Amino acid sequence: MNKLFKKYGHGLFGLYLFIYLPWFFWLEGMKDVVYNEIHCFLDDLIPFCEIFIIPYILWFFYMISTCIFMYFKAERGEFLRFAIALTGGMSIAMIICQIYPSCVNLRPVEFPHNNVFTKLVGMLYAIDTPTNVFPSIHVLNSIIACVALERNTFFRRSNLLRLGNILLCILICLSTLFLKQHSVLDLIGGALLYVILYLLLYIPDWKIFRSREILIP
Repeated sequence: MNKLFKKYGHGLFGLYLFIYLPWFFWLEGMKDVVYNEIHCFLDDLIPFCEIFIIPYILWFFYMISTCIFMYFKAERGEFLRFAIALTGGMSIAMIICQIYPSCVNLRPVEFPHNNVFTKLVGMLYAIDTPTNVFPSIHVLNSIIACVALERNTFFRRSNLLRLGNILLCILICLSTLFLKQHSVLDLIGGALLYVILYLLLYIPDWKIFRSREILIP
């Protein structure tokens, strides 16, 4: 039993979804909340561009595939850094949203075009409210995934994959702005939160992260 737990126990981090999802929907459904509008002058300079719904949606597949890749191809210490950054970062972001409820008022009143992309954006708007936006979890998780992959020995063997990884991360972050889902301040907030996590998890030589054993050979 101990041997099995040592080999597969890291998968228990996936149970965090059963904490995060109820927490997220609880925050989204809260009534009589006074939201603080997030806005800066740069937001008004960024046009709405519906084609960015593609990288925005790809975020879900990006995160799932990164988690699977890290599960099977990461060293133990490397995976723990990734998993703790992901679960810890999302928890911190949710706590911030509870303490400082935020929203954006950037969505267009009507779409400039009528096409498949605007229809998808309309579906996104109907599902995801423009609240609890600071810091952007979309941006935070994308950077966490991007850096984790970039540091992985197996992933670094392919320059093409590395280039695609970085480009996709950038496009996902930009999509939050061009779809008017987030303010530039939300993006900066997500990036700064990752910097703090990186300084805490990757710079110190914590004993828990020293293992170089491949989790599932």
